Amino acid sequence: MSRFSYFFTAAVLLGMLLLAGCSLSVPHPSSLGPCGNPLLPTVQGATWHYDMQSSTTQDVFTRTILSSTSSGFTDQDIFHDSGLTRSGKWTCSSGSLTSLNAIGDLTASASRPSGPVPQLSFQTTDSSGVTLPALINTGDTWTQKTSLDGTAVVNLKNLDATSDVTMNCTAGGNEAVVVPAGRFNARRMDCAIEQQFTITIGDNPPAPATINYTTTYWYAPNVGMVKSVTSGNQIDTTITLASYTIP
Repeated sequence: MSRFSYFFTAAVLLGMLLLAGCSLSVPHPSSLGPCGNPLLPTVQGATWHYDMQSSTTQDVFTRTILSSTSSGFTDQDIFHDSGLTRSGKWTCSSGSLTSLNAIGDLTASASRPSGPVPQLSFQTTDSSGVTLPALINTGDTWTQKTSLDGTAVVNLKNLDATSDVTMNCTAGGNEAVVVPAGRFNARRMDCAIEQQFTITIGDNPPAPATINYTTTYWYAPNVGMVKSVTSGNQIDTTITLASYTIP
């Protein structure tokens, strides 16, 4: 694979972990922690253990909410086999959650193919819409758009890169989902993601490219994400919940 191919492969997988938890029947937001979102437990110390299998590798990771207030929270993913770590920041508004990291984090590197995979470092420069609404009914749709600016390190070379990401999600109904953590009646959510990249190498003109992929999520009430399946750009990744603890 060319270094462009490796860059795009990593970028596709950056969207796997955007969301975290929703359901069909949910309690009132005021009873669900500082952010008050009935779809995702945002209690400090909440922990989820996931198994991840992709077309290129396998890994397990632990997601933990490190801190949480009425205005937002931070979470962290630690990949046990690869040793990679991702940190994320979210904001809360009337119970709706917005990821400030969007798709521009490092989680995808854990599903890297063999070879010189880029290290991706992005900062969000603009964001609109919502990642996870406060209440979701079957057929609801929502969008998040994010602009990012940063670098990709390939073969010890820093490449300037920008990215514009659009995520369009549609809520399905509840489905029975069986994962290692148990059997859940979980909400299905189908998200289509378009990612436009511009990469600059040396004095060459910027090289634009667009990739498209989809992720289907299943979330159980008061539990969070129990399963996700990502397909696109010759990459297939499945994440399943192994265990969890909600304080």
